[in-house]
Amino acid sequence: MNGAPRLLAVALLAVSSSAAPADPPSGTIDPPPGPQDYIAALPTHTWVFGKLLWQGREPCTKDYCEAAFNAQPLFLLVQKQKACCGGRGYSLTVIGRVEGCASASYYLAWSKDFDRLGKSGRLAFLSRHVTQIASAISSSCGKSLSVRIPTEALSTLWS
Repeated sequence: MNGAPRLLAVALLAVSSSAAPADPPSGTIDPPPGPQDYIAALPTHTWVFGKLLWQGREPCTKDYCEAAFNAQPLFLLVQKQKACCGGRGYSLTVIGRVEGCASASYYLAWSKDFDRLGKSGRLAFLSRHVTQIASAISSSCGKSLSVRIPTEALSTLWS
């Protein structure tokens, strides 16, 4: 009787370890917690672009591009990342944070959601969501949004 539970446990371990293939490597690199940590060091009231801004200021590539806007205490980050795991297209994530506030607001869109739009339509789509994220996080954190966010520069994400 004692041998049966052990045999069952070994059998279950063998099945569970062989049943699911290993996860494919991710196409994204997670930035350190709290994007405001590195956005606060960037120039204010202008968009700064780079492949991975938390690592340095290397130029954007067709697969990765980050745009950060420092309007202290409001920080915005837009990330364009190639779809992982052999998928087609890319994703765009808009993240908003306010210094000293634990909340974050974000919006995630896939290229299939807006590739049908022309370049100006994509910019309008992204501008609308950047503005909404900035407004939502500012309101959630009890801060008034006193700066206009110039989103025209974000067309660089499609260059």
